[in-house]
Amino acid sequence: MKPLLVALAPYLSEVPWGGAALQRRYGVDAPVDRRIGEAWVVSAVPGKASRVLADGRPLDALWTGAEAHFLGPGTPVGTPFPFLVKLLATEAPLSVQVHPDDAAALALEGSGPGKHEAWVVLEARDDADILMDLAPESSVDELLDAAARGDGDAVRARLVSVRPEAGDVFDVLPGTVHAPGSGLVLYEIQQPCDHTYRIFDWNRPGLDGRPRPLHTEKARRAARRTRCARRRLEGRPTRAVVLETPHWALERWCPADGACIPVTSMLAVTCVAGRGALVAGGEAPVALRPGASVLVARAASMVEVRGEGIELFVARPRRVV
Repeated sequence: MKPLLVALAPYLSEVPWGGAALQRRYGVDAPVDRRIGEAWVVSAVPGKASRVLADGRPLDALWTGAEAHFLGPGTPVGTPFPFLVKLLATEAPLSVQVHPDDAAALALEGSGPGKHEAWVVLEARDDADILMDLAPESSVDELLDAAARGDGDAVRARLVSVRPEAGDVFDVLPGTVHAPGSGLVLYEIQQPCDHTYRIFDWNRPGLDGRPRPLHTEKARRAARRTRCARRRLEGRPTRAVVLETPHWALERWCPADGACIPVTSMLAVTCVAGRGALVAGGEAPVALRPGASVLVARAASMVEVRGEGIELFVARPRRVV
């Protein structure tokens, strides 16, 4: 029988801007001297997939041939996994970058989808900032010119700086130029796309001691003037919708011990606070702790959440991608 609950271990990405926050507070199994910037907690991207804790298989291997079990009856074999969920921790600023929309991904890479993403700020140092959107008096060409000169101050001046706080939600449309700063831990949900066009990397070396490549011309074609939507989480709802896009929806659950919640679509559950367990269909309980992620099949019909102080972010597909 196919499982109703699939506990996952993340794919880990070590990057120049990473640190040790995920190892220290979100259960990431890696030495604290490794600069882990991203934990791909629910990923079926080939080569960067999460792994099934029960048997070590990559999630894309489990998914192939089981699409209808997870998404629902009538789902065609070969249907792509609908989203990608990460935890990010920034010890230093990310590069200034942009992601393509579906049309730009097709034009620039020969295939889609693009990368619509959203962040929930889990932690933010008092001095943390996020560079987000072109400044009103700036243009993409002016930004790229400043980056080509290696002028970090001019790059910053051409972008809008915002001060994030824990509980902020940012809806980052494709084409938005952005760069999260240092001192942040983010929950991120996105389309399952790995296309990032780096505009400026703060004149620093990569992990191999050499500058990381830039993608100036692709960024020029993908970037556009946008305004990132920002909202706040409120209270501790048993279940509430945080954000809906054409591709995926994001919910926040803060249930009481023993709460039973109907399952009407596949769910990707990530625990960010509290400890407890998820139970479905008579299967053994799956442990919940900060950083733990569980894929819930549509076939489950109901899940019970056990534990106190539990806070979960729950991704579900809106449509087949």
